[in-house]
Amino acid sequence: MSTITTSTNFSEKWKVETSQQKLFTGDQVIDAYLTGKREGLQIAQKVFLDQLKNNLDKSGEKVTDLLHHLNARDIHNNEAFLKINSWNYLTILISVKEEDFFKESFLPVYDFVEELEEDLNTDTCTVNFSFVDYQEEINDYVLHCDGFVLKLNTD
Repeated sequence: MSTITTSTNFSEKWKVETSQQKLFTGDQVIDAYLTGKREGLQIAQKVFLDQLKNNLDKSGEKVTDLLHHLNARDIHNNEAFLKINSWNYLTILISVKEEDFFKESFLPVYDFVEELEEDLNTDTCTVNFSFVDYQEEINDYVLHCDGFVLKLNTD
């Protein structure tokens, strides 16, 4: 019908109105919504994973700085464990011998850790440091149960 009416001029007072707007069926609208939602989720997941990797890399550098700082204060045999609470919230556990922990020379370590946290903490990253008593045989099972499944690679 539209080809007949567009090719034939019935009256000079009337013209055939052609709609520039496309009409879609309900199924097409739902399919487009689901496709957009799926693609949006994939993009968001990629952004979160990229930011998590960035947070892990930055925190690893800062923990290495902390371990060097501890060694400079004659506090040795330290290990670091990391718990990923979410893509933007990490908890780091540092093992320290009990006798080192009670030394007066350990107090400035808290200031150093506070500076590290200030450097690391942003809108997209929050890192908290904690200290635990160093054991020759750390119970990996308990650490894993608490969520500390990553250990700093010191190699």
